[in-house]
Amino acid sequence: MSTEHRSTVGRGIGFVTDLLEHPLLGTDSRRTRYAIAFLVGLVALVLASHAGTVLTVGGAPLETTSQGFDLLSAVIIVIVVATITVVPIAYAGWNGGPGLAFAIPLVPVALGEFISRRYVLGLDMMIALTVGAVGAAVALYATDVRATGCFRVWNARSIDENLLVFVTSVSLVASLSAISFVRSVPEHVFELYTSFLVLWLVPAVIVCTYWGVWIRAAVGTGRDHRPLES
Repeated sequence: MSTEHRSTVGRGIGFVTDLLEHPLLGTDSRRTRYAIAFLVGLVALVLASHAGTVLTVGGAPLETTSQGFDLLSAVIIVIVVATITVVPIAYAGWNGGPGLAFAIPLVPVALGEFISRRYVLGLDMMIALTVGAVGAAVALYATDVRATGCFRVWNARSIDENLLVFVTSVSLVASLSAISFVRSVPEHVFELYTSFLVLWLVPAVIVCTYWGVWIRAAVGTGRDHRPLES
């Protein structure tokens, strides 16, 4: 292996390592790897299940020739439901990483939309966006709790403005999508979504609290640097 090739490989490995250690993905790169591996495994399972519906044996879909596909489909449904509703918030509390916490519920839904070639803001996508926004907000708070060792994190350390801006942005996008969704869907679909509306209190409280603390700190800093009157 040439020196130039080894240098290129080394830079590639270094880039991946730095990426896995980015605070948007999580505070512990080992836990981040576990989460990414989980998503990769889920994608593989979904693709395998889809292959059973398009591949044929003697003219019949492969899934109809084996009872194993029924079990696989049942397992995938359980995992996907958990990934959309529970896993993002659990990961946020376990390892922070608002970027990955927001992305986790979107992966299976986006994959399903891609496979079915149906690109609409449906109930599943809206639930994923809602839980993703909650996960991102919880991850922001959990990251600071892990760093400070206390729950009143804004009294113990300065706010990470980059993470706060990210969480604010994805929460706004998701909330605007929710408003559009609620206004346009039929009544029976809206009723299915109503139980998720209360979740919006989480990003609303966390984001507003953080920005309130940031504004007070900015105002206080400005006062401290105000020149004394002669």
